[in-house]
Amino acid sequence: MNLRLYKNRIKRLIFDILLKLKYYRLIIKLSMLYVNELGERRETSKAKILSIGRSIFNEDIDNIVKQSANIQYIQIDKSIFAKIFIQLCPELIYKHNEYYKYLELVIDKTNLNLYASIVKKLLKKLNINAIISANYNYSWQQPIYEACNELGIKRIILFKEGIAPLRRVNDSKDLAMRNMLLRFTNHNFNSELLLVYNQTVKKAFLESNIVNQNISTVKVSGIPRFDCYTKLREDIIEDTARVVFFSFSIISKTDFLKLNKVDSQHCIDHMNHFHLEVIKFAVNNPNIKLTIKTKSNPNFLKYIRNIIKANYTIWPQNIFITSSQPVYSLIKNSKYIIGFNSTTMLQALIANRTVISADFSKFGIFDIFHGDGSQVYKVQNELQILQIINDKSVEPNKYHDIKAFLEERVGPIDGNSSKRANHYIQELVDNR
Repeated sequence: MNLRLYKNRIKRLIFDILLKLKYYRLIIKLSMLYVNELGERRETSKAKILSIGRSIFNEDIDNIVKQSANIQYIQIDKSIFAKIFIQLCPELIYKHNEYYKYLELVIDKTNLNLYASIVKKLLKKLNINAIISANYNYSWQQPIYEACNELGIKRIILFKEGIAPLRRVNDSKDLAMRNMLLRFTNHNFNSELLLVYNQTVKKAFLESNIVNQNISTVKVSGIPRFDCYTKLREDIIEDTARVVFFSFSIISKTDFLKLNKVDSQHCIDHMNHFHLEVIKFAVNNPNIKLTIKTKSNPNFLKYIRNIIKANYTIWPQNIFITSSQPVYSLIKNSKYIIGFNSTTMLQALIANRTVISADFSKFGIFDIFHGDGSQVYKVQNELQILQIINDKSVEPNKYHDIKAFLEERVGPIDGNSSKRANHYIQELVDNR
């Protein structure tokens, strides 16, 4: 086992034991066990920022760190805070939107106050100047950011959502974005700086009155983790038999649309159909090397395995399933990318790959590519996938042809998003 992974596992085990025994004071004393230093230690750093770690968001932060000569970043995984919170306030762990309503209605806040006290002591021990997280409305995060406000610690949100919200037939892109934000807000934005990926998200935040511009600054940075994809544009993929399918859940993607049960079931059926068609495509073309990338939740891995087991007695040798392999390496080494309405498809377009997509428009569900020409190839079955791959005339869109399309959705794609984000963060901490 990797030594670093082994050490992390031991640290998590210690934490879980202490938490079970309710040794909160000891957790605070040992808090540095759960801190990871990001980048090289800089003795001359003028500020120290705590990043609340989580998947994907960590990739953005890692890229910003590379540009931060005067800032030392440390990281504590969000699970450390969330586990304490769920033990003390289990009724609130998934009540992100209702958190402040809860405060108004519930008289006994003993456990919530205990959590806030633990957080405050931990923050003092870390001796940070600023904090950064991926979203603003997590219930377990509210006491953290409130404590930061009391302690004079600058609060930053690098909002990692909102790139590709699905929309209904008559919804504009702007309306779909506002609806998505309003569906998942607690109406209490509590940070001095909000970094967003593109102008559409910024506009939606301001027009929804979620952010008070007198208190908070909203800046468009682009997507830091996308910077590396600009360098893949000129790559020539030698192995054209490599195909990556980014598996998706239509349930989570359409949640904010509030579909009725019938429409929701139709979408689920089509999702299942599409996944099986991609698998059939690989099974019927053994020369193809298909990698299916799922989300980290084990249920998504189980979903793919169950589809294969239900339809094939022998496991296809040319299909590999992963939940952990980096997106960058998958896109770098593949010419063809399959998925639906995901940021990975935009990453693939930036890298000048051929992108193939499921199509839910017959159910009145429009994705990020709807009505914008032929940036991607929409397919329904395995034969259409094979036709695209066998057609030697099919080439990915050239960057200059889709630059405007991409920038509207992901913000600037000049490879400098990390530098911009670092600049805005530096401005904030310099004014402390």
